[in-house]
Amino acid sequence: MVSKEIVFSEWYEAEKDRIFRLCLGFSGNQEDAKDLFQEVIIKIWKNLDGFEQRSSRQTWIYRITTNTALQWIEKRKRNKKVTTVAHNILYQEADDSAPPDKLIKLRRAISRLPETDRILITLLLEGCTYKEISEVTGMKVNHVGVRLNRIRNRIKKDL
Repeated sequence: MVSKEIVFSEWYEAEKDRIFRLCLGFSGNQEDAKDLFQEVIIKIWKNLDGFEQRSSRQTWIYRITTNTALQWIEKRKRNKKVTTVAHNILYQEADDSAPPDKLIKLRRAISRLPETDRILITLLLEGCTYKEISEVTGMKVNHVGVRLNRIRNRIKKDL
């Protein structure tokens, strides 16, 4: 039998970049994304024994990431320390790793979306299928498709 540590290590290596990008999408800045990432990783570790394989590993991890991020956002709102993604993009200091203008505009457009729409588009940009997004969010697959089409149209209009 494979140990929990080995399974966790393999999953971590396979999923860490996706998890971090999702955390960044929810938080809007590198520092908060790092904190959120740590919370997600701890929850994955604590709940790894409870993984029942009713969904894929990725879907299970996305669901933990999404739920943790939503709790994190609510906690930040309660503490009145939340900042918006748009604010962070508009006021971030320029450096060599700054994204190109189109990416900045896209991030701004996404940041203006309602929370649920941001979650949906972020999962789509991470390569999740409509079915996987449906499993993570609890929405029906058809509803996910309709929402994503509306989100895409709104982003195109904003750009």
